Amino acid sequence: MKTVMITGASSQIGDFLLPLLQKDSYQVVAISRTQQSSHDVQWIKANISEPKTMSEAFIGADVFIHIAPLALLPPLLPAIKEKGIKRIIAFGTTSMFAKKQSHTLIEQKTVAELELAEKAIHDYCQQENIHWTIFRPTLIYGCGKDKNISFVAKTMKKYHFFPIVGQASGLRQPVHTHDLAQACLQVINNPNTYDKAYNLSGHEILSYKDMLERVIDVQQQTAWLVPIPLFLFRILVKVAHIMPAYRYLTPDMANRMNQDLCFDHQAASEDFDYKPRSFQPPKV
Repeated sequence: MKTVMITGASSQIGDFLLPLLQKDSYQVVAISRTQQSSHDVQWIKANISEPKTMSEAFIGADVFIHIAPLALLPPLLPAIKEKGIKRIIAFGTTSMFAKKQSHTLIEQKTVAELELAEKAIHDYCQQENIHWTIFRPTLIYGCGKDKNISFVAKTMKKYHFFPIVGQASGLRQPVHTHDLAQACLQVINNPNTYDKAYNLSGHEILSYKDMLERVIDVQQQTAWLVPIPLFLFRILVKVAHIMPAYRYLTPDMANRMNQDLCFDHQAASEDFDYKPRSFQPPKV
């Protein structure tokens, strides 16, 4: 029985990954900032943003899966090496490409952190002979914890409308969290995936507007997509930004409504038979 240690285990991907690992006879050690408990999973309460305290929480494992923000992984690598872990699977995001031209400082900082993190992981693991695989998902959805599809659905449910800019014609490929969790199992022992990064997108390509309309259909209630000028959308974002729950919203989100953000997952399909589903938004 192999042991898998997971950071960010209480995240939306973790919700699907933990039971899949258990079903496949892996022993699971889950790390979370909040106290958790579940059958057959060893939970460790720790803050991964504090590497010194994390080194005490680490135990020996065969595989390390990092679902938490990618920028938090490089400082943990020495502790991973010390425990003799030789296999790492981590999650980045295609935002490092999609937000490359953003004018928002916080998004520029995020892109820079992602690029530095990927390079640091590559360099350290190559030096220490640790096999790594990085996944870069597109728009994640599936269990109501995301800040994209779920945000849209909850906004429509509460206000019965959602603002869009222009035709909202930018293409998207939403990816389900279960497909991402399944990808982890597919690459754990697959040498074809060692020391590589993969873009993981959904099967279906649809416009931002079509994506929103499907969300409306699933909720089975009346809601409208309301076209508004760009300047007004930016004002709405600034107003919403006052509330802590909406601090992640940025004015550049409006610009991206009409930009194509599609990413080919052919390499993943060839190397580990990645087969994502079509867009199936849940009801909230």
